[in-house]
Amino acid sequence: MIEKKAYKFRLYPTQDQMSVMAHIFGCKRWVYNHFLSVQKELWTSERKHLSHFDMNYSITELKKQENTAWLSETDSISLQNATEDLSTAYKNFFASIKGKRKGKKMELPRFKKKTSRQSYRTRGVKVLDGAVKLPKIKTPVECVMHREIPDDAKIKSCTISKTPSGKYFISVLTEVEIELKPMTTREVGIDLGLTHVAITSDGHKFNHPQEQIAKAKRLRKRRQLQLARKQKGSKNYERKRVQMAKAYEKEVNIRTNYYHNISNWLVSNYDAIYVEDLNVVGMMKNRCLSRAIHESSWSQLTTMIEYKCAWYGKTYYRIGRWTPSSKTCNSCGHKQEKMPLNVREWTCGSCGSHHDRDINAAKNILHTGQQDLYNQKITSQATGEGVEIPTALMKHIDKIERSGHYGSVDVGIEQA
Repeated sequence: MIEKKAYKFRLYPTQDQMSVMAHIFGCKRWVYNHFLSVQKELWTSERKHLSHFDMNYSITELKKQENTAWLSETDSISLQNATEDLSTAYKNFFASIKGKRKGKKMELPRFKKKTSRQSYRTRGVKVLDGAVKLPKIKTPVECVMHREIPDDAKIKSCTISKTPSGKYFISVLTEVEIELKPMTTREVGIDLGLTHVAITSDGHKFNHPQEQIAKAKRLRKRRQLQLARKQKGSKNYERKRVQMAKAYEKEVNIRTNYYHNISNWLVSNYDAIYVEDLNVVGMMKNRCLSRAIHESSWSQLTTMIEYKCAWYGKTYYRIGRWTPSSKTCNSCGHKQEKMPLNVREWTCGSCGSHHDRDINAAKNILHTGQQDLYNQKITSQATGEGVEIPTALMKHIDKIERSGHYGSVDVGIEQA
């Protein structure tokens, strides 16, 4: 199956190469902000917008002017991609306010800042052994290629970026033949939560990586306090800003790596993965839980699962957000009238089955997804016996031992 796949590598440019990249970053940012200002003025006066073609035509005229002749010294593809990004941002905004785009309402495009993440997209990049050859940069840039790009991969574009912490990366977008993963005849439902980030219908509970993130979080908060005491614009301010960015970057990298491990394990061991479509925007309005919900990054995890299922020929399905998965007994279907958040275990008043709240919800998500796709509940695929857990995830998983009754679980928890 031919799919688009990106390979991201760390770059180590020299000072001269950094200067050229900084010039391209600045030109791309200037073009984006310039045409954003032009679009706003044109909309205010004439209620019109420039098309992508009109903006690219104007770039040619800008290069001929004396005060903007420096645009001709940069990568022309990066400038065209800047106007394309602005045009796409406006299309998404108008589609959002007209109700043609799913998700929350989008805001108008904003001006790009010099202090945030810098990037530009280009073509014609040559990947060498331990280096990459970029347009407008005379010498190859050193690159740490920790994995190989397949020989049959077709490079579509490359994005060069600089993080707020001062690190350089290149993301190579390719079209490559991806080998499908073998089928396992197992399916799983996943309930996303705050006590555990993900709970599977066969009894695995993935803990939040709080122990690993805690040290980086304490360091980030200390750097934030130190940064607040510095004078903005000074050298000490810039030095502390970089230190804070590195601490935040480490925190994000730990969580991202952990979610990659979870998503890889799920896609490798199950043929179909069912999750609940959560109203995260509405849940964030709860001031007591908003920070915990934000740090859980459920959308990041589900996005990883979704695109990896598409890569490897597995099924990914979201059930409706109004499904009462937590307060419905997965054995008899009896629905509880109320189920407060502090109730973590409960006994069904109809059949007497004792449930763990999260695992019961995961089983209901599995059954609802199977009912939607197959019009029947496939109980033989509800178990994950024999699933191997990699060492990287062993210490993050709590395993709930099942009893002989399908709908009940034992209260005791032991480490997997």
